[in-house]
Order: sequence, then C-alpha cells, then structure tokens
Amino acid sequence: MIEGRINKIYYEKNDFYIFSIVRENHEQLTLKGNISGELANKIEAGNVVKTTGQKQWNDKYKNHEIRVNNNNLEIEEQGAAEEELEIIEGEVSSIVYKDDGFNVFKIDTEDYEKDFTCVSSSPVFIGTQLELKGYFEKNDYGLNFNVVQSKELPFSDKQALIHFLSSKFFKGIGEHFANKIVDRFGLDTLDVLREEPQRLQKISGIGTKRAATIIESFKEKMKIKEVIKFAVEYDITENMIFKLYEKYGKELINLLQQNPYLITELRGIGFKKADEIAQEIGLEKDSNYRINSFLSYYLSSGAGGHTYFKLEELVETIEEKLDLSNAFNQVLKAYYEFEEITYTVQEEDEIVTKKFSKDFVLFTEEDLEPLDETEQRDFSLLAQREELCVATTKSFQQEIDIYHKLKTINSSSTLSNLEKEQIEHLIQEQEQEQGFQYARQQREILEQCLEEELVVLTGKAGTGKSTVSKGIIQMFSENGDKVLNLAPTGKAAKRIIEVTDKQAHTIHSACYNLEFSNYDVIMVDEAGMLSTAVAQMLFKRLNPQHTLVLIGDVAQIPPVQPGNIFRDIINLIINKQVAGLFVELDEIKRQDSDSHIASVCNKIAEGTNPGKINYPDIKSVKKDNEEILDFIKRLIKHELEEKESDFSDLQIISPQYNGIVGINAINEMIQEKFNEQKTLIDTKYKKIKKDDKVMQTVNLKELDIVNGDTLRVLRTEEQAKEDDALEREGSSGKEEVVVCKLDNGLESRIINYPRDEFIKYTTLAYCCSAHKMQGSEYPIVVYVLSTSHYIMLNRNLLYTGLTRGKHRVYLVGQAKAFHMALNKEVNQTRDTILDLIKEHQIQFSPQKQGYIQAQIG
Repeated sequence: MIEGRINKIYYEKNDFYIFSIVRENHEQLTLKGNISGELANKIEAGNVVKTTGQKQWNDKYKNHEIRVNNNNLEIEEQGAAEEELEIIEGEVSSIVYKDDGFNVFKIDTEDYEKDFTCVSSSPVFIGTQLELKGYFEKNDYGLNFNVVQSKELPFSDKQALIHFLSSKFFKGIGEHFANKIVDRFGLDTLDVLREEPQRLQKISGIGTKRAATIIESFKEKMKIKEVIKFAVEYDITENMIFKLYEKYGKELINLLQQNPYLITELRGIGFKKADEIAQEIGLEKDSNYRINSFLSYYLSSGAGGHTYFKLEELVETIEEKLDLSNAFNQVLKAYYEFEEITYTVQEEDEIVTKKFSKDFVLFTEEDLEPLDETEQRDFSLLAQREELCVATTKSFQQEIDIYHKLKTINSSSTLSNLEKEQIEHLIQEQEQEQGFQYARQQREILEQCLEEELVVLTGKAGTGKSTVSKGIIQMFSENGDKVLNLAPTGKAAKRIIEVTDKQAHTIHSACYNLEFSNYDVIMVDEAGMLSTAVAQMLFKRLNPQHTLVLIGDVAQIPPVQPGNIFRDIINLIINKQVAGLFVELDEIKRQDSDSHIASVCNKIAEGTNPGKINYPDIKSVKKDNEEILDFIKRLIKHELEEKESDFSDLQIISPQYNGIVGINAINEMIQEKFNEQKTLIDTKYKKIKKDDKVMQTVNLKELDIVNGDTLRVLRTEEQAKEDDALEREGSSGKEEVVVCKLDNGLESRIINYPRDEFIKYTTLAYCCSAHKMQGSEYPIVVYVLSTSHYIMLNRNLLYTGLTRGKHRVYLVGQAKAFHMALNKEVNQTRDTILDLIKEHQIQFSPQKQGYIQAQIG
C-alpha cells in the first residue's frame, strides 16, 4: 500500500496521469519512481491518495514506475483547497539541494519564526523575493514547506534589493555599487536597468565601461529567467537547457521559437519530446524544420543499421509518424525550400556568425549525386523518383570520406625492405618461438603484409587472429616500421598488450592525444565494432604513407550504430574497387584437450548443433526462468567466497533489458544480495551503492571516458563549482560528485563524476547486453537464455556473448531458447553508401567530388 500527498503532476491527457507523491511519515521524502495510470476521477497536486499498483520498468525513461488504475486509487483527501494553502513571502537565502525538477532551499521570512525548509519543483535563485503557496509537513528530516505555487515578487525592501544586486549574478556591481545604485533609484532600480540603463553613468564611480558590464550582466540575468521559464513550461531540466544556453547564448529562446527541434541536441531529448514542444509553440505539421528533424532522428536511430533508405520506402513511415499526406513531396519541399537560420555566438574574443542547415541529403542511387538544391522542379515530374535515396548529411559525408581515404592510402607504392628469404627466416623463427607452425592462410598474410597498404584479416574464435597479429607486428618492426596498435575499447586494447607485449591505445584516446604521422602502420583490432563515425574519425588522420591493418570477426554482431564499415571494406577489396590484401582464417588453432569454448562457439556461428555442452570450460545448465536467478546467486556466492574472485572476473550477459531474467532485474538482484555497502544515490531513476560496478553509456570527452568503460563507485563528496555554474545557478559554491575508479584495462584512475551526469550516463554493469560486451573478455561469463527474450534470440548475438569468456562459460536457461537462437540468423546486410559504391562500381572524378561537396556543404 502506498499512501501520500500528490507532489507534482507531470502529464495529464485523456484521463491518463503521471504524477509523484510525498509519502506521509516516511524516511524518504518522495517515492522512488512516478505513478501512472488512467483515472476516472480528476486528481490535483495536494490530494492525499492511497493506492496499490504494479511496479514496472519504463524503458523509455529508464526508471521504475508504479502502474495504477481508478479501481485501486482512493482519494482520501481532496488536498489543501486554495483557501487552505498557507502563504509565505520572503527572500531566498540559500539553496540546500538541486536535482532535476527538485529544489530544496531556505527562505528569510517574517511570517514564521520556526525553522523549516522549502521544497519546490520550480527553479529558484538566491536573493529573489518569492510568494509561496503550500502546506507544512513533518518528516524524519524536520519541517518542510511543500510549495504548490510560487511567483517572484517585486522588491519591497531596499536592503533585499541591495543583497540581490550584490550577488554573483551581477558583474561589476558588488556591495559598494549596489548601495549607490539603490540609493539613487530606490525600488525603481530594476525598471531603470531594464528601460533607462544609461542613467547608471550619473552615479559617481560608474563610467562607460562599468555601466556596460552591469547592463550586459542584467540582460544576461533576464535572458536566464527566460530560459528557465521555457524549461519549466516544457518540463526540461535546468541542467539540460543550460547546456544549450552555454552554446547559443542570448539568442537561444528566439532560436527555439523558430526551430524547437534544436533541443534534440541535448542527450535525453529526442524527436518526440521536441515535437510536443513544437506543436505547443504552434509550428505547422508540414514545417520543413519538423520534416528535417524527423528524418535526422529516424536515419540516425540505427533502424536496421542502414545509413540510407529509398525515399519511397519511408513515405508510409513519415506519413504515419508525422500525420501527413503526400510525404514524398513534403520531403522534397523541405529539401529545396529549407530556410537556414543564422545566429551569432561569442567565441573567445570575436563574434562569429553561424547557421542551421538541413540535416539530410537526397541523392540518386546509381551515381550518388545529391539533387541540385538550386534547381526548381515540378515534384510530380521528378524522373528519379524510384531511385531517390535519403541519408543524413553527416553519415553521407562520413562514408564518402572513408572511401576517399581508402583510395588515398592505396595511391602510394609500398616496398618491403626485406628480401623474400629474410621474410621466410623471420616466419620460421616465430614458429620455433611459439612451438607450432603457421597454417597456410596465416603464412599468406605474413608473407604479403609488407607489400600492401591495406591488410584485412578476419576469422572466428580460435582461428589464430591474435597469433597472426603478433606475427604481423614483428614483421613490420623488422622492416623498420613503427606500429600504432588500436582498439575500439580499453579492454580490447588491453588484450592486444597481453598478446603482443606491445603498447596499445583506444581509438578515441589516440585520435585526441597522438600524432599519427609519427607512425608507419596503423593496426586496429576488433575492427568489426567500428561505427561509421568512429571510422571516419580514425581514417581522416591517415596519410598516403600509412599502412592500415584491420582485424576482426565477421561472425560477431555488427556495431549498434548505423553502418557496416568492416564488412564493406572487405567487399570493396573482394570487388577490386579498393586494392588490398584480405585473408579469412577458417582453421581453429586455439584448441587443446581442456579447451572447447572456440569449437562450440564456431559450431553455433555456423548454425550447427554442438550437441551436449558439458566440458570443463563451457557448460550448458538447463533452468527455468524462476531457477536462473537462483543459479546466478549460487555461482556468484561460490566465486566470491570460495575462490576469492570479484566482479572484475565475472560477467553476466542477458539479451534483453526487461523481464524477470532481463538485465535490469539481474542487476538489481546482484546489488541487493551481494553489495551490503552504504547506499550513495537513491532516486526515482536509480539506486547506487558504494563499490557498485557501473558502465558508462555515452562518450564524455570532458571526463575522458567512453561508452563501455566500467567504473567502480567509491564515494560521494562535494567539490568547488566552476565560476560560470556558480553565477548561473546562484547557489552555493559546491556541487556533489560521485568519485569512481576507472579501470578500462589500459589505465586506472580516479574520476570525479558530477552527480547529475552520473545518474544519466551510467548503469549497473553486473549484467550487460552482448552489444555492450563486444571487445571485452572475462575469465567467467554466464549467458542467460530465456524464451521470454525471443526477439533477441539469434546465433550471432549468442556467439558474440559466449566468445567473451576466456576460461569458463555457462549457458544458463531453457533448452528451447538455445535452439531458437541456434536456428535464427540475423541478416547482417546493411544498406550503406559504401555498399552502393561497390554495387554500382561508382568512380569519383575531381569534378564529381567537387559537386558532391558543394551540395552537402
């Protein structure tokens, strides 16, 4: 049973509500997670309700919610009526705590002598005068005043106005000049600053320069209030909206009024939320900005992993999602008639003019030439309708750039410094050192790698890719070449170090910190994980003198992001559109009497039933859903207590997030059963304890961490804020950080992670998806198989997950689920620009390149 007072209603439409409550006489101020449901009776903030409901995971908002209906929600008290709400007036003296949509602050007031704390969902600033309507409530933390309504008041007291003007909001004032300004203009000071700011210069000590600083600071404050008003009106958090404000400055609100889809630049806000805002603002349904934003969202969302679509194939989707008719012509209109928006921003010491351009390109399939925007056409007579394709401008440009770079590094001739006899001698030395002979395919790549600018090696688990990698590095080193070893993840880079005993880096780290011209050979392991964006970032640092070596496993799942770079490059070599050496290893080399992981995995990859799986290093354990969690508990207890392992040695993998044996449920179970440490974060979004294992879900350059990095939570503490954040928020000079230890295989360091960002961009990592585990290896892997995950049951995913295990692998679950996965192969083919180049044998003349560049800007 849940009982409490409705604190805030977040959403109300057609009798469907999403709201939060403050629990009565409870140690927690608010219930973890929102309450949602369709209710016949109207509810309001302040109502006291009693209800029961089913706790469920909301995958869209990444949090738990409690689902109720009118039959199990009882309104015990209609809440404080308007005349029953108490009114308090006063000045905000300090901000105790700020979180998304949640503000705890102190107020100086003469209305009450007792000590209390205000709790509000509206943003507040130190020094502002407020009228608050609400009600008092006691809990374990003391007396709270829960704010139902608030409004900012004009200053009625000179001293309060002086306090406000001397705050960090206003540059160039301080207490001395605040006194002077208020002495001159009294309570009309703010009106003077707003309407007649030139009068400031009549005050002794305020010259042209200081007056300009004060006026600019006051305008900034007014703009900030506009930004906050916009954020509150459209339910966007302060922290998020200010990220845009820092980028676009004073013009932000004007820009959002013209093109509200600009807000999709923020992590966590997608097209749907922006579209709701746009409709409220009054943007037309067939607005070019709306169509542009939808295409950018849809094409970038990884639908099928494709980087382009036939426009005809998208017409039905566009019409359904945007409630439009004649979508084909609407897209053409948006393409030809898109109005660019210009704006100015301050960059260092100069004002720079920039513009918003459309995010998509229309082109013809057979020649990849974008439609000429300067031509005016009768859309109904468009000759290329059947072959017209659409892609994001960014993705189109990235793949064209990658193709040109592949051609560029093949434009120089590479000659080995070693004679054929020397190469043979080196290979024999390697064989003697390793105690076995190379297979024919392995020898082929070692003999020829020094003569090629592009070398691509693929092979399934156990076929000797790592052994050959070590041999390739030795060959280039003996040839006098300096090799740069790279991998998409820290754990994959660590694996390179273990196998080759050579230095290795992540691609991101190398691109940000290393000078590629200092190296002759760029060698990339786990190349099958390369997304289009990461590949372009890497390739643009290559020059014609570089040799590029790519190593990967085409049997694994392709990258989560759109694109199919590794497979596309292989196909371009096979099709002889790009010169290079391609070798596929197909003979298992990693095999001895006690090792069966590779052979079992490879049979799975081929769709062959491996038979009974019961070996020392890989076992199949048949369990129903209810028994899977018990098995995981027993295994973890055995490893932690008897073998003194820890969670860096053991990884659970589940194909899906939801369900009783999904990623979320398993993570919560492990945290509850095996982490008895102090709870550090407990919000409606997540619960985090000291020593929890968490994973980074996005790249954060400012913290130098990337998607897939694992962290261990150490503690929370306060640290000094940067000046701009301090001035903007008007709060204390501290912010809460989560202190974590990063150990990505390459480095171990401490990270002070801002609490709000930590909540948004990390997730518990005791159990993860196979996608998240790509590029990693663990001594022990447990793969969960359940028919409830039928959508994600396929042999590509199963093979990828099982090959993460080095020493022991457990397939735990239902036999039926295993056979469902074994018998389903996901189509790994993706429609990409590189594939079109291969398919249509497209050549790029300088003139063609120039035309394409002109059309896509």
